[in-house]
Amino acid sequence: MKKAWVMFKTFFVNYFWIGIMLILFSIIIGQNIDNTSTYLLLVIKLFETVGIAIVVAALFSFTFESMSFQDKMQDIVENIVLKRTFLSNLANEKKKEALHSLLQPTEQEIKKYSNIEDYYNYYIDETLNVSKKNVRSNYNINVKAKYDKGTSRVYTEGIYSYRLYPSDNGYTNITVGFLKDDKDSTVDVIVNLPDGERKKFENKDLTFKEDDIARETEIEINELYKEHDHLDIELRVTEYGFNHWMNIFFKAEQATDGFKFTLYCDDEISIKTHNVFDVGHKYHIDLNNDKNEIHIGCHQWINEGAGILIIASKPE
Repeated sequence: MKKAWVMFKTFFVNYFWIGIMLILFSIIIGQNIDNTSTYLLLVIKLFETVGIAIVVAALFSFTFESMSFQDKMQDIVENIVLKRTFLSNLANEKKKEALHSLLQPTEQEIKKYSNIEDYYNYYIDETLNVSKKNVRSNYNINVKAKYDKGTSRVYTEGIYSYRLYPSDNGYTNITVGFLKDDKDSTVDVIVNLPDGERKKFENKDLTFKEDDIARETEIEINELYKEHDHLDIELRVTEYGFNHWMNIFFKAEQATDGFKFTLYCDDEISIKTHNVFDVGHKYHIDLNNDKNEIHIGCHQWINEGAGILIIASKPE
């Protein structure tokens, strides 16, 4: 209160009233002189202009020194310099322009390779497209490899589960499929909702479309579940190899936060090789001494295209 009173007195005593007095003085003198005196009129207008300027300056001075104004300006500066709110509220095209301006190759890089700027632009576009894509978290794959004596083939029974989050455009279709010549493999898709309800899409009810390489089907979920902020997806897959050995593989089709894969082998099946196809992420691989059990995990974000390949086989 004391500080506010000091500001109040300083504001009205020092500047404000001086400005008012100059304005009143110019008005009074102007009403009582001969309008034919050009020089005197100029002096009066000068006093009036100076008086108005002093009043306006006093008002601005008082406003700038007030705590509410200072706090407001501090919030604005913090949002711009620290929180970068101005960038987060920009449209994607404006963000792209800002990033293109900020992330530019150096002249030395351009001299080494003239098209390096296209490489920068590619990753800028990929980054800004994240909001247009679905992402997954806690992807778990549990697979058991067995041997079918009737067909003399290795096959697997697996459960794939993950939490799916929508993009700005909602949920994309769930796509599942197998190789074209693989007519025995099956998949059931279960969509679990946040309210505890679920919807099951059984293999016998799915329609697969074939091309030269694979047979695939798509399950549309956006129209049914677009009001939910996430979905828990479960795939129950039975997949057959073509011989006494089998390729067991996984490829990330969407950005995924966290990934775990477990394979158990029965019927004297063993793991011959295992490979991880990714760059820049840490994978933990545990293979037991009997080579019939393997655990592969990554607790980071993995990008589209990352994957694993395992070959499991019975003794020849």
